[in-house]
Amino acid sequence: MAGLFAITLGLGIWIIGWTFGLKSFDVFMLAVAIAVGVAAVHITAPFIGQMLGKTPDPDA
Repeated sequence: MAGLFAITLGLGIWIIGWTFGLKSFDVFMLAVAIAVGVAAVHITAPFIGQMLGKTPDPDA
């Protein structure tokens, strides 16, 4: 669900930036950075929770 939100937010930022006359590729790269950031958080969240002791260790 966070990925869908990030893509929607990025598309909205891309359209708004393009409307204000910014280069479309530059604003697109900002949208990609948002999507990659959300993906990185989504991938690493279980490992960080495990390291902080918030989730049980699956090997134990």
